[in-house]
Amino acid sequence: FTLLVAAVCAMSMWAKEPDVQVGDFYYKIIGTNEVELVNPSNDDTSFTFPNEYADLKVADIPAEVEYNSNVYSVTTIEAGAFYSCSRLTSITIPNSVTSIGNSAFSGCSGLTSVTIGENVTSIGRYAFYDCYYLEKVSFKGKTPPATGEYIFYNSNPTWVVPCGAYDVYASTEIAQQYGYAIEEYCIGGECGDYLTWTYDEDTHELAISGMYEMYDYVGSGPWGAYVNEITSITMEASMVMLVIS
Repeated sequence: FTLLVAAVCAMSMWAKEPDVQVGDFYYKIIGTNEVELVNPSNDDTSFTFPNEYADLKVADIPAEVEYNSNVYSVTTIEAGAFYSCSRLTSITIPNSVTSIGNSAFSGCSGLTSVTIGENVTSIGRYAFYDCYYLEKVSFKGKTPPATGEYIFYNSNPTWVVPCGAYDVYASTEIAQQYGYAIEEYCIGGECGDYLTWTYDEDTHELAISGMYEMYDYVGSGPWGAYVNEITSITMEASMVMLVIS
């Protein structure tokens, strides 16, 4: 997590005053253990440009922050938080975030890639509106978030989705309406004549599916790069033999 320090901000009387600041970001405490990432330049009815984040090139939003000995999860990105931040090229939204506000990244014309955490359940309308050069959006969740209208208007990004989630993303209204290209990101391969394996980096689960015998591996097998991270293994009952070392 990131250690927060109190901030004294010189702001006009109508701007949204944050409770704390750390590094490049400002936060508003919205619950016992939750904060919202906010932009103090914005008020409750309009977005201001240039804003506090106008010079950012990379926005790597933290999942947790600490303030006054309390740890808070960053769960929300407010509407218009990064409005017209044209220098932004990359955004990473952590798994702690559940909601992205309307027009949160609208007008970020230099943006090329976005990573959206697995627990985001809603993305507000116009969230990435006029992000002309947005090439790739990586969704970490296996369930697509609910989306408002025109979230990727004036861009045509490729969606990268978790292994096995292609069909559920392809069936969403927005994917069918705009025909976005969708790719699955899978770690895995063959481990027998009719067996395949996949590894989930988020859950640390190794899954083996198919029929008949697994190859007799000497050493750690094809998942060797992840053997120290694996916490659970699932396999189909039709398998005859499994050897993991």
